[in-house]
Amino acid sequence: HAPAPRPPARPSRGRRYAMPKRLLARDDTVSLGVELNTNTASVNNVGKLLTVLKSSGSDVRATKNAIIALERWFSERLCLGDLRDSDATMDDAERTYTEWFDKHYKVFIKRLCVLVGGDGDRGDGKEKKDASNTNTQTDAKTRVLAFAAVMECARSEVPGRFNNELFGTVLGAAVTGGNFGEELLGALTKRYLVKTDVRYHCYAAVKRLAESSDLRVSTSGKETAATGSGGDLARNLYDVLSRTPAEFGDYKKKKPTRETKETSGTKAKPAADDADGEDFEAMLGMMKGTEQTFPDGEDGEDADADPFGGAWCKEQAVGERAASDTAALRASLQTGSRKKARQATAAVKADEARSLSNAVNDKWADGKKHRARFQETWLALLRKPFPNDVYRKVLLTCHKQIMPHLQNPSLLGDFFITSIDRGGLDGMLALNGMFTLMTRHDLEYPRFYDRLYVLLDQSSFHAQNRKGFFELLDIFLKSSALPAYLAASFIKRLARLSLTAPPAGAMVAVAFIHNLLRRHPGCSVLVHRGGDGGDGDSEVKREGVSGATTAASSDPFLENEQDPSKTNALQSTLWEIATLGEHHYYPQVGKMAKMIEEKDLSNRVKTAELPVGELVSVNYHNLLAEELGSRVKTAPVAFHQKTPTGLFQTATMKLCFPPETFKWSE
Repeated sequence: HAPAPRPPARPSRGRRYAMPKRLLARDDTVSLGVELNTNTASVNNVGKLLTVLKSSGSDVRATKNAIIALERWFSERLCLGDLRDSDATMDDAERTYTEWFDKHYKVFIKRLCVLVGGDGDRGDGKEKKDASNTNTQTDAKTRVLAFAAVMECARSEVPGRFNNELFGTVLGAAVTGGNFGEELLGALTKRYLVKTDVRYHCYAAVKRLAESSDLRVSTSGKETAATGSGGDLARNLYDVLSRTPAEFGDYKKKKPTRETKETSGTKAKPAADDADGEDFEAMLGMMKGTEQTFPDGEDGEDADADPFGGAWCKEQAVGERAASDTAALRASLQTGSRKKARQATAAVKADEARSLSNAVNDKWADGKKHRARFQETWLALLRKPFPNDVYRKVLLTCHKQIMPHLQNPSLLGDFFITSIDRGGLDGMLALNGMFTLMTRHDLEYPRFYDRLYVLLDQSSFHAQNRKGFFELLDIFLKSSALPAYLAASFIKRLARLSLTAPPAGAMVAVAFIHNLLRRHPGCSVLVHRGGDGGDGDSEVKREGVSGATTAASSDPFLENEQDPSKTNALQSTLWEIATLGEHHYYPQVGKMAKMIEEKDLSNRVKTAELPVGELVSVNYHNLLAEELGSRVKTAPVAFHQKTPTGLFQTATMKLCFPPETFKWSE
């Protein structure tokens, strides 16, 4: 074991370390960092640099320099085994140093987590407004840099193994902080979540946070968390989990060599967004893993073919690379130097620890356990309340991005049933997942058509996801085995909604009615029944369809009944279709309505279904463009024996819009 550096002198009893009278400037932190990483006798610089991370008035550039210097120093000492090699054989000096190192290492991690949480003021709750020091962009970069430093320490403590508790701590600080933004989420996604071990432990960390946090969603959709200082924890956890690649292949161990590609030949250009010319990417690059080469036949094309097959803890930490680079530099200057050999010990000891770790089968390397953890995490998160926008994102993508990767997708049945019971847009979006469970995983939901009937209301024609809703509705109602009372209830509900729907919605409703009457000949009685509810000859039948006024006043259909078996739809008549055919202001709706009256839809040979899939995408813009682009063959000439006083003032429309709820102008 290499001799440990001498610990800092212990102060005399009754004295305390004096805080620096002035804050360290940027140049001071650079000098202290270089001295700390090149001179083993300068360990007292650790306390000074830690002070920079704590001070609320520190220059952001000085904070970055302190993070980089301390991260490199702690990572190298961790690779040397300063925390692993504590045993009874140590003398008093080594034990004192180990205790000192452990204490300052915990302080370093704690202050990095504070930075990651976005507390740029380090605790007073007020951010500086000085654009030269603490602007929003710089604060985001500092958080990314602090997060990267913690990730390096997590794989440096025991090379070859990953400290999942430390990762859970820093991830919790990030998502419960008030400044979890796209910069930190992007760094987490692109650099760390592509690693197999980090993905596995990320699922575990999100699951713990979801189960241990008290999430409350207010009526306004805002979420608060007892552990998050008012941060949007539910939304942040969803963002992390949804951006985690769904890759579940087994990890294949590789044998890296110490040959690395030469990367020091070019000098990075200053970033355009940094006023002083400092390149943040170059600074962050000090912590990035170097590209490793492997013996022939062990890496080759497999590494390129599987970008998600690597492991963060199996790569060299920044402390190892720093020790190797220092040893190589000293070898070129002082051949045979004992100091050079001692500096390279970090890499040697890290290789020894990594060899021992490789002999153990890690849980995260098993693809089946990885998939099980994926399922447990999503189920734990979906049990928690969400803001409305996040809830709808889950419903919109669940059947494509989550369900295909679950070991048992049927466990999501309660989630979708609860969503359908919420009604409105949530219920419409939940139909995708429910349809997948019913058709592919044999889920039984006896009340499905009852809930579907309730979801079909006036808002369905205005919802943003109406195309997907009506396409699924067409699939659910396509079976000819549906009972006649159920088909009749949907026909009457669509007919009643068509009276107040926009033109495109009315066309969709009429198309559904047309297709349902064709699939269920027993419902044709709705078209041919007279206004008094009885059957008659052809003249009476025709009068029953056109006599909408009489039919509307005596319609037995219960519009507000939510159970389709109790609506009395089979005893009703489609007077709404006659109203649309005679009085709707958009001619295409009238033509489609008259098609139902004039055609014998029970003859499936001479009739065809209307294309619902094409009509659900129509909107006002499409209809207006079609009218403006159509070629006019004859110019219509309007002639009225009596001057019209309104567009909709007919006896039937006045029944639909009673005077107590709608004011008609005379």
